[in-house]
Amino acid sequence: MAVKPADIHAIIFDLDGLLIDSEPIWTRVETLFLERRGLRYDPELGRQSLGRRVIDVIRFYQEHYGFSGNPEELLNEWIEDYLALTARGIPLRPGADEAVKELSRRYTTAIASSSPRPLIERVVAMFHWTD
Repeated sequence: MAVKPADIHAIIFDLDGLLIDSEPIWTRVETLFLERRGLRYDPELGRQSLGRRVIDVIRFYQEHYGFSGNPEELLNEWIEDYLALTARGIPLRPGADEAVKELSRRYTTAIASSSPRPLIERVVAMFHWTD
């Protein structure tokens, strides 16, 4: 069954990976986090953590590497690193800005993400997607 424009009532965009090319940013955040603890980033573990909420990635690394700390407090470290790394810009996926702006003129739109709110707000503000 084909979907007609009249059948569409809203558009929900996923943030990480669809609108922004966030994987290199997250890899750098994970690398910095682990290096502070004298640990080395493992790309295979990084792949296993893809798509998880940040707090769950922290717990995943705690289980694997055995370091301690309250995951909620450690989350602040990740947020600070992400915000510092993205202060000068965030790489968009091809066509993302155009799609968000064009579709938001015609439909109710939203961004869905399991990323922490300050990170979502950074992206939304940077690309003027607040509407």
